[in-house]
Amino acid sequence: MRFTNETIKNLEVPPNATRIDIFEEGGEGFGIRVGRRKKVWFKLSRDTAGKKVRTTLGEYPKLSLKDARKKAKAEARRAPRASEARTFADLAALFMQDQLDDLRPNTAREYKRVLDEELIPRFGDQRPEKITRIDVRAFLREKAEKYPIQANRIRSIAHRVFSWAATEDLTTNHPVAGIVPRKETKRDRVLRHEELRSIWNATAKEAPITCSFMRALMLTGLRRSEVLGAKWEHIDLEGGFWRIPSVATKSRMRIDVPLTAALRELFRDLRPFARDKTHVFSDFHQDDDKPLAGLSKFKARIEERSKTSDWRLHDIRRTVITELGNMGCPDEVKRLLLGHVITGALANYDHSSMAIEKREWLERWQRKLASIVADKSAAVLSMAR
Repeated sequence: MRFTNETIKNLEVPPNATRIDIFEEGGEGFGIRVGRRKKVWFKLSRDTAGKKVRTTLGEYPKLSLKDARKKAKAEARRAPRASEARTFADLAALFMQDQLDDLRPNTAREYKRVLDEELIPRFGDQRPEKITRIDVRAFLREKAEKYPIQANRIRSIAHRVFSWAATEDLTTNHPVAGIVPRKETKRDRVLRHEELRSIWNATAKEAPITCSFMRALMLTGLRRSEVLGAKWEHIDLEGGFWRIPSVATKSRMRIDVPLTAALRELFRDLRPFARDKTHVFSDFHQDDDKPLAGLSKFKARIEERSKTSDWRLHDIRRTVITELGNMGCPDEVKRLLLGHVITGALANYDHSSMAIEKREWLERWQRKLASIVADKSAAVLSMAR
């Protein structure tokens, strides 16, 4: 199509697609990728080997149509480049650059972590077409000996990278195809009251930010990624809610968490550590503005202090769900509090009208948690610095 400011502004993704590429008529590879949340200009060309090379020019409307055309022409004047996917590390970088606008922020962080910490250290220097299925299978088998579920996540991301590379004509090799994920056993671990007490009290010896992160999980039952993704702009003190946007949730629905007295105290005590950072749970000692990292080491310290083993951070969420159910919390309120997808007749509820019920049941849970973690030597919900 012929691009105009009006046509670009009104472009939308069809209902049956997650993104579309649209090229300008006569634009020699100049186009725009329209995703559900972003529109990104690009220039498609070929390198000296005849392979397609996609160059990202910028995001609309930050980069206007006029300026995008100029950048595309400047890109066309450049000498043809050699293949940008000489190694798997190059391929991974191109994949993240191309897919970033279609991934939720938490998903993008997990993809980057798996690529940087798992796949690139093992295959980064190898040419994509030289990586064999035997190599990948051996790596996944080695990883699965200690971390079977993580091995499946690595396999899934590697599969997506090579599938994408094939569609972009960057390689014809797909060493992950045919490797079946390992069967996962569904966990049903629910923490006992004495374990909750031990874990809660063990966090007291942590730094304020890591301590508050763990206690936020226990107070709300939210997913780890939803708590880690908290930003100060999400904390609506005046309105009395922690508003988690849909792009930061697994269910892609906004979660409005009532700010109970305990949560208000938690955020109030963390504010002095915020400095100029946007993330609530960001390492105070690091200059970059990113959520906490190294949670496995943090959890190991909590396990050692609490003398509680065989549990995961997600087991806290399962425990909160179970406790709410035992207390008689209605399903529709429980699902709204925890950000579960609502289907059937419940999907027609006016979610905003249940704010009172959500606040009441979250306060009930936190009062019960207070009674569980209380002992003779510790204040119940104190967030003292």
